[in-house]
Amino acid sequence: VASSPPSPLRASAGQQFGELRRIDEDVVSLSEAWRFLDIYRSREGLTRAEVSDLQAAFRLFAEPPALTLGLFEAGSALCWLGHQLTHNEERQLLDEIDIQGSGSLSMAQFQKLARRLREREVDQVRKALARVRLLDDEDGEDPALELEAQASLQFLGYDDPRACPPVHMLGEPDSLSAALLYRRGVRASFRLHGFSPDDVQEFHAAFRHCDREGAGEVSCKELWQAFEGYFPEVSTCPRAQQELHILMAAVGFHFQDFLRLLRGLQNHRRREALAKESEAVKLSQFTPQQVRGFRDIFVEADAEGEDALPFDTVLRLLHRISPLGDRLESELRQVWHLFVTPSPEDSMSMSTDFPDYLLLMKHLLDVDFVSLRTHPSTLPA
Repeated sequence: VASSPPSPLRASAGQQFGELRRIDEDVVSLSEAWRFLDIYRSREGLTRAEVSDLQAAFRLFAEPPALTLGLFEAGSALCWLGHQLTHNEERQLLDEIDIQGSGSLSMAQFQKLARRLREREVDQVRKALARVRLLDDEDGEDPALELEAQASLQFLGYDDPRACPPVHMLGEPDSLSAALLYRRGVRASFRLHGFSPDDVQEFHAAFRHCDREGAGEVSCKELWQAFEGYFPEVSTCPRAQQELHILMAAVGFHFQDFLRLLRGLQNHRRREALAKESEAVKLSQFTPQQVRGFRDIFVEADAEGEDALPFDTVLRLLHRISPLGDRLESELRQVWHLFVTPSPEDSMSMSTDFPDYLLLMKHLLDVDFVSLRTHPSTLPA
C-alpha cells in the first residue's frame, strides 16, 4: 500500500526532527527532544523554506530602524507572499496577532501570522474538496450548484473538469497535497507580477484590447481608459488622478508597465482605506476592542468578500435585535445616506465600507435606535 503524502504540519515536524537526529542512531535523547520542541516553537511549525520566504518578505518591507512591519507594510508583505485577503480580513488577522494594538509586527509575530494563514489555506482546500463531493451527490442539475462546483474545482487547480480525478477520490490525502501544491504555485505568481495568474490573464486581455495595432505598447490615452475600467475613482478622485499621473511619468507603456501602474493604484487604494478607517475610529471614539468586535460582525456578514455591506444586510443585522417596521426602515435609509459615502462603483451608495459602518453604528447607538444600548449582548463590548 502506497504511503500518503505527509500533511504540511507533519512535513514541517519531520524536517525539523531530521535536523536533530544523529546519524546511525535510532534513539533520540531527551536534550535533542527539547531542542526539537524549541526549534518547532520558534519557527511556529513552519519549514526552513517557509521561514526563509518570510524573512525575505520581512526584510523587503520592514521599516527601519526598528525593523517592524506597519499595517500597510504588513499588507504589502502578505500580498508579495501571495495571500489574497480583503482589507478587513487582513486587518482582522493583524488584530489577532497584534494584541497590544501597537500597529506594527515583529518578525516573530509575522511568523505567527503566516502560520494562521497556512492553517486558513489548508482549511479552505479541505472545504473546497468537501464541497465538490457534496455537490456531486446532489440530484438534478441546479445551475447555481454547477457554478459553485466549478468555482471549487478551479480553486483546487482543475480549470478543465475533464482533468479532475473521480470525485470519490477527492477526499484522499493525495488530493489535499496536490491542491496545496497548486495554491503554492498561485501564490508564487504574486512575486513575479503582483497579481494572481487569473488576474494577470484578465489584465493582459484588457491590455491587448487597448493595443489595437498589436505593437506591444499603448498610448497614454488608451492606458488611461483601461485604468478607468479597473479603478473608477480615477475619473472622479483628484488624488487618484494625481497619483496615476506621477506613476505614468515614471514608466513606459508596455504590459509590465501596465501591471506596475495597477499595483501602484492598488497601493494608493489601500493607503486611502487605512487613512479613512483611522479617521473613523477617532471620530467614533470606539475602543480597539469595540472596533475589533464590529469588524468581526462586518466580516462575517460580508459573505461575498466585497469589503462592503449592502443596506439590506445591515437591515437584517438590526432585525436580529428588534424587528423594524416601515417607519424605522425609512428612518434608517435617511440616516444611511448621511453616513455612507457614495463610491464610483456604487453611485446610489447602497453599500457601506467598514469606516462608514463604524460611524453609522456610532450614530445608531447615540440615538438608541431599536434600543441598541439596551441589548449589550448583541454588540461588541
